[in-house]
Amino acid sequence: VEAIEQRSDTLTLFLITGDRQRGYASTVITYLGYELLPGSLERLESSAGDEPIEILYDEVDRHQDRCVHRVLFSTHTDVEISFASVVIRLSPRATRER
Repeated sequence: VEAIEQRSDTLTLFLITGDRQRGYASTVITYLGYELLPGSLERLESSAGDEPIEILYDEVDRHQDRCVHRVLFSTHTDVEISFASVVIRLSPRATRER
Protein backbone atom coordinates (compact mmCIF):
# COMPACT_ATOMS: atom_id res chain seq x y z
CA VAL A 1 0.00 0.00 0.00
CA GLU A 2 1.59 3.26 -1.14
CA ALA A 3 -1.01 5.56 0.39
CA ILE A 4 -4.51 5.72 1.85
CA GLU A 5 -7.03 8.51 1.40
CA GLN A 6 -10.08 8.53 3.63
CA ARG A 7 -13.10 10.78 3.16
CA SER A 8 -16.55 10.67 4.73
CA ASP A 9 -18.01 8.23 2.19
CA THR A 10 -14.96 6.93 0.27
CA LEU A 11 -11.80 5.04 1.09
CA THR A 12 -9.05 4.97 -1.55
CA LEU A 13 -6.04 2.65 -1.57
CA PHE A 14 -3.04 3.37 -3.80
CA LEU A 15 -1.15 0.14 -4.59
CA ILE A 16 1.60 -1.25 -6.79
CA THR A 17 0.32 -4.53 -8.20
CA GLY A 18 1.52 -7.26 -10.55
CA ASP A 19 4.60 -9.42 -11.01
CA ARG A 20 7.52 -9.92 -13.39
CA GLN A 21 5.56 -12.27 -15.64
CA ARG A 22 2.47 -10.08 -16.16
CA GLY A 23 4.05 -6.69 -15.54
CA TYR A 24 3.31 -4.04 -12.93
CA ALA A 25 0.60 -1.43 -12.49
CA SER A 26 -0.27 1.50 -10.29
CA THR A 27 -3.65 0.43 -8.95
CA VAL A 28 -6.14 2.74 -7.28
CA ILE A 29 -9.11 1.14 -5.51
CA THR A 30 -11.86 3.47 -4.31
CA TYR A 31 -14.53 1.97 -2.06
CA LEU A 32 -17.80 3.93 -2.01
CA GLY A 33 -20.12 3.71 0.99
CA TYR A 34 -17.46 1.83 2.95
CA GLU A 35 -17.37 0.52 6.51
CA LEU A 36 -14.33 -0.88 8.31
CA LEU A 37 -14.18 -3.35 11.14
CA PRO A 38 -12.67 -1.90 14.32
CA GLY A 39 -8.88 -1.71 14.00
CA SER A 40 -8.88 -2.12 10.20
CA LEU A 41 -7.93 1.49 9.47
CA GLU A 42 -4.95 1.28 11.83
CA ARG A 43 -3.81 -1.98 10.17
CA LEU A 44 -4.20 -0.38 6.73
CA GLU A 45 -2.21 2.67 7.80
CA SER A 46 0.56 0.46 9.20
CA SER A 47 0.82 -1.27 5.81
CA ALA A 48 1.33 2.07 4.01
CA GLY A 49 4.88 3.30 4.09
CA ASP A 50 8.38 2.85 2.78
CA GLU A 51 8.72 -0.88 3.49
CA PRO A 52 7.24 -3.00 0.71
CA ILE A 53 4.38 -5.11 2.04
CA GLU A 54 2.69 -7.62 -0.23
CA ILE A 55 -0.87 -8.83 -0.41
CA LEU A 56 -0.74 -12.58 0.10
CA TYR A 57 -4.44 -13.24 -0.44
CA ASP A 58 -7.63 -11.34 -1.04
CA GLU A 59 -11.24 -12.19 -1.71
CA VAL A 60 -14.48 -10.37 -2.34
CA ASP A 61 -17.76 -11.77 -1.03
CA ARG A 62 -21.35 -10.62 -1.24
CA HIS A 63 -23.10 -10.10 2.11
CA GLN A 64 -26.76 -9.05 1.88
CA ASP A 65 -26.82 -5.84 -0.19
CA ARG A 66 -23.09 -5.10 0.22
CA CYS A 67 -19.71 -6.55 -0.75
CA VAL A 68 -16.82 -7.35 1.57
CA HIS A 69 -13.15 -7.24 0.52
CA ARG A 70 -10.88 -9.25 2.81
CA VAL A 71 -7.12 -8.75 2.44
CA LEU A 72 -4.22 -10.62 4.09
CA PHE A 73 -0.85 -8.82 4.01
CA SER A 74 2.64 -10.33 4.17
CA THR A 75 2.89 -8.99 7.73
CA HIS A 76 0.06 -11.44 8.57
CA THR A 77 -2.28 -8.59 9.34
CA ASP A 78 -5.66 -8.58 7.72
CA VAL A 79 -8.37 -6.04 6.95
CA GLU A 80 -12.01 -6.31 6.02
CA ILE A 81 -13.68 -3.53 4.05
CA SER A 82 -17.43 -3.59 3.54
CA PHE A 83 -18.63 -1.41 0.66
CA ALA A 84 -21.61 -0.53 -1.53
CA SER A 85 -19.62 -0.14 -4.77
CA VAL A 86 -16.03 0.10 -5.97
CA VAL A 87 -13.99 1.80 -8.68
CA ILE A 88 -10.66 0.24 -9.75
CA ARG A 89 -8.15 2.06 -11.97
CA LEU A 90 -4.95 0.51 -13.33
CA SER A 91 -2.05 2.30 -15.03
CA PRO A 92 0.90 0.29 -16.38
CA ARG A 93 4.30 0.95 -14.79
CA ALA A 94 7.80 -0.32 -15.62
CA THR A 95 8.78 -1.70 -12.20
CA ARG A 96 7.46 -2.25 -8.71
CA GLU A 97 9.93 0.28 -7.32
CA ARG A 98 8.40 3.39 -5.81
